[in-house]
Amino acid sequence: MSKVLNFTRKDFEREQNLGKGLILVDFSANWCGPCKMLEKVLNNLSGRVDYRIARINVDEESELASELKIKSLPSMMILKDGEIIERLTGFMEDDEIEKIVKKVRKRESITNE
Repeated sequence: MSKVLNFTRKDFEREQNLGKGLILVDFSANWCGPCKMLEKVLNNLSGRVDYRIARINVDEESELASELKIKSLPSMMILKDGEIIERLTGFMEDDEIEKIVKKVRKRESITNE
């Protein structure tokens, strides 16, 4: 993968209903300093991982953010085959994110065997 996707509510709902594989969804806002720092991390990360990364602007999709109980920024969710399996809050470096994704994958492989 080489690009962070910009998602709308419609994209997120489609991912929940039809999505296959792993996707990291970042909930952020243009005015949020830590979100801008995380944006750089995710842009770099997207070029070297085998899962998709998407961004949702909470100012443009405030209803969705409220429904998903996004209370602080930045927040991220990891979805596997459309199901939310992990929630992350706050700025993280790429190695922290990759560690969590690896743990999620190990947990999935144990439950799917």
